[in-house]
Amino acid sequence: MASAPSLATGAAMFDVVIIGAGPAGSTLARLLPERLRVLLVDQRRLDLVASEDPSAAKLCGGLLAPAAQRALAHQGLGVPSGVLSGPQLFAVRTLDADAGLERLYQRHYLNVDRDAFDRWLCSLVPSTVTRAMGWSLVGFEHDASGAMTVFRTPGGGRASARASVVVGADGATSLVRRLAYREAPAPRRYVAVQGVFETAPAQDPYYGALFDSSITDHYGWTIPKGDTLVAGVAVPEGLGVVAAYDAFVGRARASGFRLGRELGRGSAAVARPIAPAQMNLGAGRVLLAGEAAGLISPSSAEGISYA
Repeated sequence: MASAPSLATGAAMFDVVIIGAGPAGSTLARLLPERLRVLLVDQRRLDLVASEDPSAAKLCGGLLAPAAQRALAHQGLGVPSGVLSGPQLFAVRTLDADAGLERLYQRHYLNVDRDAFDRWLCSLVPSTVTRAMGWSLVGFEHDASGAMTVFRTPGGGRASARASVVVGADGATSLVRRLAYREAPAPRRYVAVQGVFETAPAQDPYYGALFDSSITDHYGWTIPKGDTLVAGVAVPEGLGVVAAYDAFVGRARASGFRLGRELGRGSAAVARPIAPAQMNLGAGRVLLAGEAAGLISPSSAEGISYA
């Protein structure tokens, strides 16, 4: 593996700098021609095992939709058993509280541990790619000749890299998108709050989707993970997020979802594109990928399957 660049010798030169080593960033780094000089950056320490990484795990339901499964198959990849999380799901239970409707329909999801999935994809990146794990983008400037990126390194230092092309694969709050495309239409921002609950194994063996406009104009979800059940809701940014989450948990319990004692919760920003113009792949020297580009389902908030 190539070592990370240092300011000691000035700005390192690359053909492509990829900001974000999630599914979109790691896959791009793996598939680019090896003749290119590529730098892959992520603020998480994806080069370490999860127990040694002080950064927070990505908040995600961890379901791979059929299209994502096909994409992995076309790339000749099979998900290792250590990345899987049980049970595997073959149905979706939907409840529309406004219409008083409930349906159970078939859909095959691959249930994964999102943190383990990201680390697995990152481990597949070839050694010709320079990795800078634990680095955070501070800012960049770009012109017709390329881009200069500046990073905060572990321990509070600074490093810089110049690239012909910068790719922002840095999620819903993409700094690359905000700096390069200030005036472009952007998806509406939501806050996803997700809790982990005790539950009996093999209970609720489906992906639950609950729609209730008195709580949010988006939706809430439940996903079994071993002997726990994750449950979350996406709420427009700026509204009463905690109150909406509490209302959703109450609604889910009243609807028969077996949410026991809450073991913990987390939150994250989620983008919700509602018009084609809000999806932006970038152009010229600054490109966008994954959720940074707005490639996320506006109905289910699934981003991992669109990366």
